[in-house]
Amino acid sequence: MTHHTTAIVLAAGHGTRMRSSRPKVLHEIAGRSMLSHVLAALTGAGISRAVIVVGHGSDEVQASLDADIAAGTFGLVDVTYAQQKAQLGTGDAARVGLDAVNALDRPGSGADHVLILAGDTPLVTSELIGRLLEAGSPTGVVGALVAATVEDPTGYGRVVRDAAGNAQAIVEHRDATPDQLALNEINAGMYLVDRAPRRSARQTDAPEFPG
Repeated sequence: MTHHTTAIVLAAGHGTRMRSSRPKVLHEIAGRSMLSHVLAALTGAGISRAVIVVGHGSDEVQASLDADIAAGTFGLVDVTYAQQKAQLGTGDAARVGLDAVNALDRPGSGADHVLILAGDTPLVTSELIGRLLEAGSPTGVVGALVAATVEDPTGYGRVVRDAAGNAQAIVEHRDATPDQLALNEINAGMYLVDRAPRRSARQTDAPEFPG
């Protein structure tokens, strides 16, 4: 089943912790780049359109992914590249991707939802993406995210829930209060956003996600 969802894959990072000049998303796992594994999971979940946000080593990233597409590695997939000109972090990369999604919209062809995830998550599965699509699809659900409960959450953003159990905020470790640091539910960095509220927000000049 093909979903009316466009994926934004964040693949612009330098990956300094890799200690390599090669773009982080092109490092290989089991004979394929990390980015290739992510695209395979997306198409396996029925998402056929993706915006790839590139930055560091953009030409190399595009050439590698174009070769995979030409080889039919993922089946039918429509890929657009968006350039993050300055390395201003994940939030800015998501904004670049969202601007590209808006530019792609044509009457009758716009995506109902936008899925945002990182290009360096080779273990993400089509099953997990499918569960997120199901969680975020019902009418009235503005967005959904993937979270995980871990024994040691040190260094990760904490998911703060309201009294009803809904995710209210994500607080980075460095900004967390002692009570928030005691939480062991962390943000896994994958989000599904309903575009209808975003379109309405743009019409009223309200701030756009993400901030």
